[in-house]
Amino acid sequence: MVARGDSKLRSAGVETPLYVHVLAVVLVVLPCVAVSQFTAHLETGNLDDHFHAYCGWRIWQGDALYRDVWDNKPPGLHWIDALGFALSGGRYAGVIGVCVLAVVAGYGLFFVVARQVYTRGTAALATMLAGLYMTHSLFFGGSSRSETFLVPCELALIALYLLGFRGNRRLCWYSAGLFGGCAFLFKQTGLAALAAVGLHTIVLLLLRELAWRPACRRAALFLGGVATVAVAAAVVLATQGALTDAGYAIFGFNYEVITHNLGGPADGLWWSRWLEGRGASLLILPLLMALIAVLHAALWRLRPRSRPSDVADRLDPPLSTCPRYLTLFGAWFAFAAALALASPATMAHRFLPVIPPLLLLAAYLINILKAELSLLKRMAQRAWILVACVLICYFASDAAYAQFQKAAKVYWDRSPRIENGRWTINLTPAEWIGEQIAQITDPSDTMQCWEYVPAAYLRARRPSACRILTAGFASRLPPGANPITREFHATLQRNPPKVIVVSATAYRALCDADAAPPGATEPARRSETCRNDAPATRPVGRWLNENYRRRADLTRGNLYVLIRDDTTQKHQGVKTSMPGR
Repeated sequence: MVARGDSKLRSAGVETPLYVHVLAVVLVVLPCVAVSQFTAHLETGNLDDHFHAYCGWRIWQGDALYRDVWDNKPPGLHWIDALGFALSGGRYAGVIGVCVLAVVAGYGLFFVVARQVYTRGTAALATMLAGLYMTHSLFFGGSSRSETFLVPCELALIALYLLGFRGNRRLCWYSAGLFGGCAFLFKQTGLAALAAVGLHTIVLLLLRELAWRPACRRAALFLGGVATVAVAAAVVLATQGALTDAGYAIFGFNYEVITHNLGGPADGLWWSRWLEGRGASLLILPLLMALIAVLHAALWRLRPRSRPSDVADRLDPPLSTCPRYLTLFGAWFAFAAALALASPATMAHRFLPVIPPLLLLAAYLINILKAELSLLKRMAQRAWILVACVLICYFASDAAYAQFQKAAKVYWDRSPRIENGRWTINLTPAEWIGEQIAQITDPSDTMQCWEYVPAAYLRARRPSACRILTAGFASRLPPGANPITREFHATLQRNPPKVIVVSATAYRALCDADAAPPGATEPARRSETCRNDAPATRPVGRWLNENYRRRADLTRGNLYVLIRDDTTQKHQGVKTSMPGR
């Protein structure tokens, strides 16, 4: 369907060719992708990337997720990381490659979605704006996290949903369901786009803009696609003997965590921490643009006599064959924001799925400005359009500055260089320890990190003694004995690892709860690993001292490396005074 405005432009010979729009988008987005990938994979504090990559490496080695290596997320991210290792022969470059493909696909799909409801020029400008936010380092965009792959899946779902309105295209509806199921495989919050599509369909039915029979047929195809992905994933997990464990990890464990942290958004301190620590001011531009878009759309519909004829020619009839598309984008944004705020943590990456629907709402304002026939001409005629463009550039510059500032910090911390013909960067203490462990152990030896230091796992490339990679998982559950702590302790005494990596603070707390460094505050006297099982601290320390010795030469930062005393175990057997059975 072509709007009358597009026809006027073509007849006048002033329509911008498609390749110009595409070239402009590439020139703006490509540097954003490059900077985001550099920051995402080299940032020293981006620990989750290493955790997910290590799980993917273990799967590539033949282990089963949840049965041999455990996480509380759906399996999609770990499976795709395993695919990256498989395609690259076990190198981390494969993980980076799949992340780059996901980011590029996300921008392409964003352009497709915007083009379904706005003009091509608007879609191009909105995609350029998205280049500043969808891969912003503040939200860990482009890294090996669930959100990086969740965003293109949800955009593909919405794109196919919109394309389905152009005709009775059953394949579009079924494929949209497939991507909806894939979105949930990457993260539980992937339900946002699914819920938005369902609500939008119900609204169209209530307003009699969609008949019952085609609506039911489309819903059946859509749900069929979702069920196909869910059943396929369940079959794979069942054949690996991990379906029950997956059910607890994805649903049971997270339910316990959420119920234990219900105070979250209801607590004013929660909001102050997020607003202050997560730089929410960077989202002022899209939030204001989306607000103006909603207000303008309401006034446009409620006061038709106030519509300028030249602008109305560009917007009426609407470009999209999907009615009430702003309702769709608004519902998607609302569901995504609600799911992000329901999280017990305040990590900014949880808000990355909120950005695409927010920018699609903001694109409405760009479409209005573009509807002024010739933007440059109207900027000369009407001061408010010039002011609007200047304000957009001003607020966008804040996000661009923060992105490149973070990249400069990462470059300074890592100091990438070529030494002896090899690409070299400054290693973090955990990465350095991981490389040393790889040199002093055999590939069949096991290791265990007491704290959350997944970089040591990834650099060492050694299997963990326990499928639970860190005892810190227990700190997310209510205080007291819990299955994570029991399994972690029981597995270590049953299968003592060759190497244990533990922080100095935790080691002191494990050996003696009162043995803290001089001047240490009370929180520093107890590690997260001991917080839920205080009576076990001293016995655990005795077990460590009887079976392990510390390598002082491998100490880096706050991390200790404990080596199993094989001589003691060979003649006396492994001491089993460790609690938790």
